[in-house]
Amino acid sequence: MRTWVMCDDFYHPASTVIKGLEPLQQLGYEFEFSLDAADWSANKLAQFPVLAISKSNRISAAQEGTWISEEVEQALTAYVEQGGGLLIIHSGTVDYAESASIMDLIGGVFTHHPEQCLVTMELVAEHPITAGLTQLEPFTLKDEHYFMKMTDDTQRKLFLTST
Repeated sequence: MRTWVMCDDFYHPASTVIKGLEPLQQLGYEFEFSLDAADWSANKLAQFPVLAISKSNRISAAQEGTWISEEVEQALTAYVEQGGGLLIIHSGTVDYAESASIMDLIGGVFTHHPEQCLVTMELVAEHPITAGLTQLEPFTLKDEHYFMKMTDDTQRKLFLTST
């Protein structure tokens, strides 16, 4: 499956996302990475069945300023409503509180996190995104638990839990 991955911000380097997605390439996933939100276009989005966002609402790690505009909001909403897949990873929930439509698509926004600690991650086996990954055992890594301001709880579909 071809996936467009928008990543890289001041606190979350693209190298971490790229390395983290490497194992999925062995399962047939193909990724195109954009490290600068200036790469955004609705035409490019239409070329992919899935968009993964793992970046805050910042143009790039080096360039401040938000990348979510009214045009991007409308295009993302239409993309999802027409069946496009949207996967939000970690920092993809940061600094989007000013955009009600993006907040609705995400299901909430980041508010804060405590210091990093050991976190155990476990797949939700019933989710389509984890189909075929049932052999993956829970794993522990150093991360931070994000606290979120959530929107409508009935539409959210978690594929991974942490404790």
